[in-house]
Amino acid sequence: FVTLLATIYVLLLPPPSISYIATTSFTKPSKSSFILNNDKIPSVTRESIYSSFLDNIIIESLQKKVFTEGDYLSRLNKQNEPVGDVDKYISGFLNSASLEKKGELNTFSIQGANAEILTDFLNELVIEVNNETVNEIKNNHKQEIAFSLDEIATQVKEINDQIDGLRYKAEQDRLNQIDKIKEQDAQKIKEINDQIDGLRYKAEQDRLNQILRLTEDVKLARSLGVIENNFTQSSDTLTTASLPNWYLYGEKALLARINILKSRTSDDPFIPELVALNNKLNEVQNNKTLKTLEEHQDDDTSYSSFFSSLNALNKKKVKLESNIIDLDSSTINAAQVIKSASAKQIPIKSRNKIIVAMAFFGSFMISIALVLLANLFKEDETEPTTK
Repeated sequence: FVTLLATIYVLLLPPPSISYIATTSFTKPSKSSFILNNDKIPSVTRESIYSSFLDNIIIESLQKKVFTEGDYLSRLNKQNEPVGDVDKYISGFLNSASLEKKGELNTFSIQGANAEILTDFLNELVIEVNNETVNEIKNNHKQEIAFSLDEIATQVKEINDQIDGLRYKAEQDRLNQIDKIKEQDAQKIKEINDQIDGLRYKAEQDRLNQILRLTEDVKLARSLGVIENNFTQSSDTLTTASLPNWYLYGEKALLARINILKSRTSDDPFIPELVALNNKLNEVQNNKTLKTLEEHQDDDTSYSSFFSSLNALNKKKVKLESNIIDLDSSTINAAQVIKSASAKQIPIKSRNKIIVAMAFFGSFMISIALVLLANLFKEDETEPTTK
């Protein structure tokens, strides 16, 4: 009877729902699709970016993001039935998601009742995790480049400050040297001018004294009646140097000499020392060393080592900036999909036969137990009568 009831029960059970399992397989990215080379990001390798991909694909928040953005709630709830706890509903959908690692090949799977939704979800999840992983690498790389650029800017500023300091010091040294030379030249010019003035004063005094002597000679010649010069009348035994001026020149010549001396505007032509002094003065006033310092332009060859460092830093800066551009325009894969998402039906294991068999054997054993118990109680009731 129990077996009959169990048979009727299993026949009245609704047919079991069909369940599917969707899987996708992937491995580390190939060299052709992984273009982040060691020149751009030394810390990133195919292995490290693939490891980040595997860590991200099992993050529930990313899975929920794909579920929400893909509007899978509406696709699963076509009847638009009210859902009390949406987060719990999503967690229930993602509960069967799992990652199976077998060496380099890894498989991600999820179970559900709709094969199409499962495969779509897996494909979108792989794309989203790949983009998320790549963006993390890009952002980290940009931060590293930005930090490097800040360091370069600091180094460039330090070098420029050093160059400016050296230029300022060189300029101050040059100006100090110019001031020193000008001060020395001014002293030299003053000394030379003092010497020239002294010679001119002496020449003027000599000229005035000569006029005074010649005036006395004129008076003497006039009083003695010597009008003309006596150059040709001088004795052969006497030299002209031993003859007095009043006699040798005569009044007329002496007056002419006095007029010439009085009308002289400058005594410079009669001062032979002025030639050397004027040359020396001109040399000091046109100091070649001073002119060279005044016309000096900053010679950057003095800072060649600094400029070499600046050029190297600028090249490094340009390379880093170009890496950012290349990185933004690159197509990078964090994983290589070996098998796109596909779903297959999970074999249904019917428990109907097991239920009927368990009912049969269970009821059979209970029947034997009941018979034995009944038999035992029957013997107890008849024992006193027999005695």
